[in-house]
Amino acid sequence: VASGAEPPPAVREAVRAATAEQRRNRGVMRLRAGATAQAFEDFRHAVETDSRDIEALDGLARAAARAGRLDEAEQVLRHVAAAFRSAPALVELSKVLAARGRSDEATDTARDAVLLDPANGAAFEQLAWMYADRRDVDALAQLVRVVDGLPAHRAVGLYARASIAHLQGDLEHAASAGEQLVAVSRSANALNLLGSIRAARGEYDAAKRALDDSLALVPGDAVVRTNLGVLELRSANPAAAAERFSEALFLQPTLATALDGLAQALERLGQRRRAEAIRRLIR
Repeated sequence: VASGAEPPPAVREAVRAATAEQRRNRGVMRLRAGATAQAFEDFRHAVETDSRDIEALDGLARAAARAGRLDEAEQVLRHVAAAFRSAPALVELSKVLAARGRSDEATDTARDAVLLDPANGAAFEQLAWMYADRRDVDALAQLVRVVDGLPAHRAVGLYARASIAHLQGDLEHAASAGEQLVAVSRSANALNLLGSIRAARGEYDAAKRALDDSLALVPGDAVVRTNLGVLELRSANPAAAAERFSEALFLQPTLATALDGLAQALERLGQRRRAEAIRRLIR
């Protein structure tokens, strides 16, 4: 209805004269309301006008993932990063590339953001997340050596240490570092990591609390919903797991870990034909 209607002159003028901040705020409002396509357009306008607006850059990536427009977001972020030498744009570009399954490019882009602006904590956090996602213990250890002694990057060091211990199976040290991390930085990534560690220790109630807290910070995060699905699978609750994985795929339809988890959940529910159809889709 709105697309075919002619807005009143006052509305047309308000939109024409809107600042980048106002467009970003409208994007935030629309994203919370689930109007992802409209939110994407607002965020795109905002970042093309003000490449330093971190909230708009983050919103662009989130809206793109939920609206299935990651390819367009990649083009916009590449342009902004090149035109303005923007480390925040490189950070969000890394997230978009990771969501598209291009792990090598995503890691290289996060590294470029760190080199461009070594004081940017978000760039270090994204690089640590990429190394952990790739299970690269050596790279994480190198990152710890780089940030050690830098108070501004303490959270990154703790995240890397917790990830190393988790990947090496030292779950006691992983949980200790994870709790310290959450005490320093109660971010969605920190809570997500702690939830994964608690789940690996079989502490399912504590794991669910951490993941629920993470989801409260980023309601539209498909990765957190996927981890909740994995937790439900480990708790022998395939019906709840299937629901969580479906929620993740509603937000990000091509997320391979969620597709694989949904296939496992359906198989345990006796729905083998549907599970095999999803595995064919993954292949």
